[in-house]
Amino acid sequence: MPGVFLTSVQTDKFKTSALSVSLVRPLRRETASLNALLPAVLRMGTERYPDMESYSDRLNELYGARIEPYVRKKGEAHLIGFVCDFADDRFAPLGTDILENTASLCIDTILRPALKDGAFKSEYVEGEKRNLSDRIEAQINDKRTYASRRIIELMCDGENFGADPLGSVSDVQGITPEGLFSHWKDILRTSFIQIFYCGAFGFDRVKNALLSGLSGLERGRFEPISTEVMEKAGEVRGFDEELDITQGKLSLGFRTGGSVMDESYPAYAVFNTIFGASTTSKLFLNVRERLSLCYYASSIIEKFKGVMVVSSGIEFENYQKALDEILSQLEDCRNGAIEPWEIDSAKSYLISGLKSSMDSVYQMEEFYLGQSSAGLDYGPEELARRISSVTREQIIECAGRVTLDSIYFLKGKGA
Repeated sequence: MPGVFLTSVQTDKFKTSALSVSLVRPLRRETASLNALLPAVLRMGTERYPDMESYSDRLNELYGARIEPYVRKKGEAHLIGFVCDFADDRFAPLGTDILENTASLCIDTILRPALKDGAFKSEYVEGEKRNLSDRIEAQINDKRTYASRRIIELMCDGENFGADPLGSVSDVQGITPEGLFSHWKDILRTSFIQIFYCGAFGFDRVKNALLSGLSGLERGRFEPISTEVMEKAGEVRGFDEELDITQGKLSLGFRTGGSVMDESYPAYAVFNTIFGASTTSKLFLNVRERLSLCYYASSIIEKFKGVMVVSSGIEFENYQKALDEILSQLEDCRNGAIEPWEIDSAKSYLISGLKSSMDSVYQMEEFYLGQSSAGLDYGPEELARRISSVTREQIIECAGRVTLDSIYFLKGKGA
């Protein structure tokens, strides 16, 4: 089926199976709210089960299966869809076929929603518009997450990556049932579809369970999906914002010059872990513990975009000291001031995380969906092998390619 891709991981280690279906869209500010609203409205009912009561009854008949909407951002791709959690057929009466029935209900939720007068039911749309607006407005409540989101929005203001995957309240309020219905019809034709399954059954059974439900899907010209990765930052920009807070939030945005699609990505992952992504990192041990300049200090790489963000919580008066020390720790990485134990600890941390992620169907789904979105076909075992083989010289080279783009400081009013 054109533009539809299935990743199937067969394992008997779980008593439940997972299935996710993602419509993959270009991330754009003008359509973010429409995309984000759609899964919640679709989840309100199907042609056969047109309300939440009958829909929930059907899930209960499938031994408590769950189908939940989600909205994700991977680079400049906007993924919307559903993740399903259901009992493995091995633990249900013979002939139940939970996989086939859950897959059918999930596909019906996307392709055959409950409609009224040729559009989505207005009460469903208005109710989910309120819920989505509340989610967007609530993002400011967690100041640490808010600051990390703001540095991305500001440093990537002219790029699609800067768009909030939930959209904006003003855009949400302008959505009509008819407009959302038209958008739904368009994206069904033009979206790539990524499907992930993890459970006891083989590829052919999963494929056949999906094909029958997808048989009526109309395919058209697909929207191209790509993510711009900047080689290096330009002039460093500074942004300040004031809110009624007692602890400052200092966030730094960097361009790494590479992404998960590059052969050097495992070295970037090790560098980031040494720099700020673990409790043995330079930021944690030096900026937080030794110098007590931060309540927290950590770094994370947005691997699909080639962006690294450092997040820290500080006293307002420690702004310059904390900033200088964070950059000093990065400079140490560039200059090769990295001990063998730091490299070993970082590799062990990453490999252990990959192994433990394989003990959760949800983390496996997240990993493989990311791999599929990036066009990568290797699994966690291969990534662990590549991480293990990273050299000190490769780590230093990656650190040298990282350039500071933007500085964001969230401070108290009058501070």
